[in-house]
Amino acid sequence: MIKRILLIGLTFIFSLSIGCSYRSALSKADWETEGFEHYEYHYQQTIQLSGRDIEEIGDRLEYFYDFASDVWGFGDDRKITYYYFTSRDEVKRLAGIDMNGKVILEENIVLSIHGSDAHEVAHIFTTPTERPLRLANFWMEGIAMYYTWPKLYYSEGEERLYERPLGAWHGCSVHQNAKKLLEEKKLPKLESLIYGNEDFGYLDSDISYPAAGSYVTFLIGEAHSDLESVTKYREFINKANKADSTESVKSIFLEVFDTKFENTIIGWKEFLSGWDEEKLYEVKLK
Repeated sequence: MIKRILLIGLTFIFSLSIGCSYRSALSKADWETEGFEHYEYHYQQTIQLSGRDIEEIGDRLEYFYDFASDVWGFGDDRKITYYYFTSRDEVKRLAGIDMNGKVILEENIVLSIHGSDAHEVAHIFTTPTERPLRLANFWMEGIAMYYTWPKLYYSEGEERLYERPLGAWHGCSVHQNAKKLLEEKKLPKLESLIYGNEDFGYLDSDISYPAAGSYVTFLIGEAHSDLESVTKYREFINKANKADSTESVKSIFLEVFDTKFENTIIGWKEFLSGWDEEKLYEVKLK
């Protein structure tokens, strides 16, 4: 199994004024700029990308835009501003945050140590637009992990974990991570995570992120294989963004998915018990 680790940054939501301050800070750095159809793309000069590198990055970002944006109603005429950093230290030096990646939603800005970071771009597509933003991070990070496919991060000539469009975390699929947590009795009680962020924030990200990603992938089907469920998820999170309690979220879940939240947890754990990671490597899906 390829041991390359896929590093995904924790994402936070910032106001418009903070977005402006980041633009000011980032303008002091030395950037190269490329124009893709749906992205204004900046990368630090020290990265030294070749013309082929830039082309492949653009292809991956545009592929993801075409695949996901319309499903979430993002709109084909909107652009994303993307900043590609050499390292986490550079993100901290220039943006003042100790993360691998983050988004500034109000300005459609992505900051990342990855050349094509589908996880962060997914936040722009999927986060409800109505404010105040009250939706639990469990649901937002779950759908971002859903789209964290290795093939969207690495070029054709680079080693990748697997070809299947399934979220990854630290060298394994989200399902394998969650299965291990289940076997070690470390899988969190999801009911405590579906409203509010205190418990989600308290958990180690190696637990919260893959658990959320695995559950959401199980719920709506891998890589838009069940578009009806993806559409329902979009409806659900927009309604859940207005919820005022855990019970309210569960009631909305029942209304949209026509099943109790608790029932899906049972099915998810049964699915994890039977998950076979090796099957990811048997068939290459493009």
